[in-house]
Amino acid sequence: MEYLWIVLLLQTISIAAECVADSCLLTLRSTSHISGRHATAQDFCTAYRHDATIFVPYEARFACQDENNVLDETRIASACACEFAPTETTPTLVTPAQITSPPAVAEDSFVEPCALVSSSSATQIATAPDAWPTVSAQLAYECLNSIPLNKTAAVDLVDAIGPYLEWQSDLAWKKDPPADYDCPAHDVIAALDKVRRNLIANKYANEYVFQVDLFEVFMKGCDGHLIMYPDAVSKAFVFLRQRSLVSVSEDGRSLPVIKLYEDVYNSSGTASYVTKINGIEASTYISKYGTEATSFRDADAVYNSMFFSKGSFAETGWKGFFSGGGRLQYIYPGPTTTFTFANGSSLILENNAIIFAEFDNVANGQQFYDKFCAINGDYHEEEAAVEDSATNFPYFDAAYPEPIIATNDSTLSGHYLDGQGYEDVAVLTVLAFDPQSTSQFQEVAQQFLENAKRDGKTKIIIDVSNNSGGYILQSYDLFRQFFPTIEQEATGRWRAGKAFMAIADIFSARIDKLDPAITTDYQIPWNISWFSHHFDLDASKKPFRSFDDKFGPYNVKGDNFTNTIQYNLNEPFFNSVDTHPFNSDVTGYGSRRNLTQHFDAKNIILV
Repeated sequence: MEYLWIVLLLQTISIAAECVADSCLLTLRSTSHISGRHATAQDFCTAYRHDATIFVPYEARFACQDENNVLDETRIASACACEFAPTETTPTLVTPAQITSPPAVAEDSFVEPCALVSSSSATQIATAPDAWPTVSAQLAYECLNSIPLNKTAAVDLVDAIGPYLEWQSDLAWKKDPPADYDCPAHDVIAALDKVRRNLIANKYANEYVFQVDLFEVFMKGCDGHLIMYPDAVSKAFVFLRQRSLVSVSEDGRSLPVIKLYEDVYNSSGTASYVTKINGIEASTYISKYGTEATSFRDADAVYNSMFFSKGSFAETGWKGFFSGGGRLQYIYPGPTTTFTFANGSSLILENNAIIFAEFDNVANGQQFYDKFCAINGDYHEEEAAVEDSATNFPYFDAAYPEPIIATNDSTLSGHYLDGQGYEDVAVLTVLAFDPQSTSQFQEVAQQFLENAKRDGKTKIIIDVSNNSGGYILQSYDLFRQFFPTIEQEATGRWRAGKAFMAIADIFSARIDKLDPAITTDYQIPWNISWFSHHFDLDASKKPFRSFDDKFGPYNVKGDNFTNTIQYNLNEPFFNSVDTHPFNSDVTGYGSRRNLTQHFDAKNIILV
């Protein structure tokens, strides 16, 4: 029981002396029936002229960006300098095959959007209990925007986040990145402080607007390890589009064009390519949209992640982040997506939202907050089932051919190419470095390299294009299986924050008193911890002389850090202690010191 009304705002903008008409503000859709929301660009600009520091709604922030994907406040200011003519509206009903219209509602009545979500969810679950219920993205968005702001709890949350950010070691580089760094400069601490100031100044209309702004503090860091998913943003809905994208070359030689995955899958020879998305040149839109919420630092990786690929599908089940998945699934994509094609046709499709939370007894925004955002005294995080906690790729068989050999969880698989002219090529696919069994991963890699050499393969492709990361020692081990005699360069620094230094001081004081001859299994992990100055090595691969030698602190780029450090992989305890995730010798060390290199470097390709 869902519906979608697209309101076409036919606005005539008169150009004043200092006015520059800018359609980026026309993304502000009328939602005046929801308490605390804006009602078209007119109302936003009325408030903006009074206070230019007011919160800019997300859809306008996305549309009103400059060429560097940064909010261009001059565009907003010049657009708001224009005088808006009275608005005429013409409603156009779009009804996809699966969607039915809601019951007739009197013009002066109001139905809470969260109540509509709850009702629709209950009906769909009763009809198809094994399927995820869905509603229009617009309805989910309106439900989220009806959540009242709990200012006290919001300020407390922001204050609680600060100490955690102290542990982020590259804050200085995010704030002032190198010239060739793809991500824009982002001062994480200043951004969090701005959110707090906005809360104090009452600039957030509701809880969701606040939480989206908080989410952006982390998203703009372009960092897979820097993330925080606020409750309202992530606990109830994920947004998705009805079509996915592929980037294909028409003949294998020409530059690729953008097509709909579904069109190519159903009729690859006749599928027309996409020229525009939502009125913006297609590749520009994809690049811009991808940077809104990414864990990638590289612009090419961001762009590629938006398209369907077999490897990504094997890992996640998603067909590219443009249609859903990743961090973008928590960002409202607008009510519809419009595709314009090279053959002159166009396609307008409703965007949807999956309801993955129970909406029983959620009839309004306050009840949403009470159920999904408030922490009760007996609150505890649900533990994932054991079978779901380990790495697994249920779509592997649909994405890859039968492997020659593979780990049980498919994180690592070996293949032989059989096309003409490629009979001597092997492929090692590495979907992750966090397998269910680190030892099996190591054994399968070694066995495949030995077998490939035996079977006459002289060239090998290492495919990590969809690798999601994992244990760093697993990657060291795989590198050393290809290059047993080359010692990897792997140094780094910890940000020497107050908490880090306090823990290091306590650890070192206790470890100084340990007698290695009588150290217990319980005490071994203390000695191989980053907080011990007795274990790891400096940049010259020599032990640190003292606590101060390792921990300093040393001033780098205006911030405090430890000395440059790296693992001591020759330490016997390091690879034998049961508490360490990689509980065997890393190739190149200990019992695995003398392996044979099977492929010349010139015959190895990394993709």
